[in-house]
Amino acid sequence: MRPGYDQRYPKDCEVYGQFQYLWKTDDAQWIEKRKDNWRRYIEVVGGTPLNKYLGEFYVFGKEPASFLVDEETGERVIIKFEFKHRIAYMPFETVEQIRNFWSEAVTKRYAREQQHGAARYVSGCLDGFPERDKMVKMVAEALFNKDYFMLKNSQQRPITVSPLGFMVGFARVWEVADECKYKWSYICFTFDYFMDCVRYCELHDLVKVPVHKNALPSMYKILLRLDDMELSPYRLELKQKLIAAAKADDAPSLLREALVCARGDLKE
Repeated sequence: MRPGYDQRYPKDCEVYGQFQYLWKTDDAQWIEKRKDNWRRYIEVVGGTPLNKYLGEFYVFGKEPASFLVDEETGERVIIKFEFKHRIAYMPFETVEQIRNFWSEAVTKRYAREQQHGAARYVSGCLDGFPERDKMVKMVAEALFNKDYFMLKNSQQRPITVSPLGFMVGFARVWEVADECKYKWSYICFTFDYFMDCVRYCELHDLVKVPVHKNALPSMYKILLRLDDMELSPYRLELKQKLIAAAKADDAPSLLREALVCARGDLKE
């Protein structure tokens, strides 16, 4: 199998190549540490063509090929290098670097839209890596704030995840709270962004279909069941904020009604 490159490849190299400085390729110890991290990851998940190219990106910042070609049949196998892999495996060290990356690369005309939501998957891409928690916190703080709420490009098309999509996604993350209670999740650092989404959805009457209407009550049922003593400090703080937000005098009706519904269901 030989690597192949589509017409998007040069543009990606141009847009994202300016952040090559993040990889300390002249530091042998830094490179060896990245290699060790990747080796441990491969021991768990196994080696695949995709992981080979992901590893080269993670360690050296090498842009992955677009596809692989079977030299006998000519058949192509797509290298599914997704944006979630890119943002997870770039060796950011500060929140400011992530913001610069977003403003300089992701919002350029060559960038693909709707990538803001991909930041939610950084934690999954980095499970088992030593930098996981630090990266989750930095990415959340960098991208889930008022600067990026309802951000649009020059054609007025949305660049960031929709308020309804974020609100529902935020609520559903709690469905795996028991599995992740000792890990940091992006949700632990996006309370203000979540509240902005709730208010926007309420103001514009966006919550209409059952799957969306059930998201917040389901979230509160899970929150009320969770044992505070088993939650990490960040998750406990967020649980308390979410319940207090639904009890407040000026609480959005979406939250207030969701909490009432959850309590009623738990009493039955």
